[in-house]
Amino acid sequence: MMDIRDLTIRDFPNLLLCEIIDRTVDASANATLHENIPSQLKPWFDWFYESDDSLHFIRIKLQSGQEAYIKFLSASYYLFVLNSEENIPLLIHFLENIPSKFTENIADIVNSSTSDTAVVDTDSALLEEIAHSEKGRMEDAIRVQKMIMPNINYVKDHFKDFFVVQQQQDVVGGDFYWFNKKDDLLILALIDCSGHSLEGAMTSMACHSLLNQSFASISPTNLASCVEEFFQLISYYGQSSEEVLNYELSAEIAVFCFDRKDRKATFVSSGVASYVMKADGQLELLKPKKIINFDASKQTLTQKTLELDEIDAVYLFSDGLTDQFDETDQRKLGYKGLKKIIEEEEEFTTSYYANKITNWIGGNMQYDDITMLGAII
Repeated sequence: MMDIRDLTIRDFPNLLLCEIIDRTVDASANATLHENIPSQLKPWFDWFYESDDSLHFIRIKLQSGQEAYIKFLSASYYLFVLNSEENIPLLIHFLENIPSKFTENIADIVNSSTSDTAVVDTDSALLEEIAHSEKGRMEDAIRVQKMIMPNINYVKDHFKDFFVVQQQQDVVGGDFYWFNKKDDLLILALIDCSGHSLEGAMTSMACHSLLNQSFASISPTNLASCVEEFFQLISYYGQSSEEVLNYELSAEIAVFCFDRKDRKATFVSSGVASYVMKADGQLELLKPKKIINFDASKQTLTQKTLELDEIDAVYLFSDGLTDQFDETDQRKLGYKGLKKIIEEEEEFTTSYYANKITNWIGGNMQYDDITMLGAII
């Protein structure tokens, strides 16, 4: 059967090293570990073997930029991982949530003969079958997620200008944006769903359907009610799907409703922030509250009404942008950092903001899905 080492290598094929180790056996007995551990890591590894502490999960950052992880499995067995290229947040999430079925009877798995050709061939076939299945799921998720995204040219036709920067942590993710036109109303929303990669993509598809239901009869006067209904539907969906989903379905949202007839802009949000560029050149931050209980979402909504003629542009962004650390992994961009980028705006384009974000991240890992929308009214 597939063990946790096989599973880890399958999901993270670019790891420098992935081994199951027995803490009761001297490190020198494992030739692979002994030869491939960086010199910077050896003092930590010696401490790991010599310590009597009960260890659950260790993360070690090396000066070389590599990271090592030692994850407790069962009895005296640990999974040792050395990483340089794989996505750090996804890898950490994977290691912290290893299913128990992959750690049961780990000693029998480790000590079983690897010379049994039938077993090796079966595992290889299983790995190939699973890899093919995962590739198919990813391709399906990419196609479906593209389908729920608005046509950018259609959106641009309804504003003086519009851009979107979308940099999912993986090829798909949990962020999506939504646009609708109803008579004299333009509705623009940014939704940040729970989960990343395939989980996030599937969550975004569910939330897109719920958003269409809750916003079916939208108006400037009932915008908050539509957002409340959206959260109530998420709560109901999560409860009814409890046996299917192994994580809590949740989302955060910011939505603008631009009434071109009455010249008003209505803003409602829970969890997603926005900047408004006023006609006098001042930036106003519409900072949201974080929703804690979907059934009491009304108490956590940020609401504001603005005169449309006093607004030049709006910028919506997920917290994956402001929470992103700089190249040295020391400082978050934050609201102030993003405000500076907007104030120094050279072009109202996707490329301008994408380059600014890329330069901020540098060689650092992207820690979350990133989405930013800009619309000139």
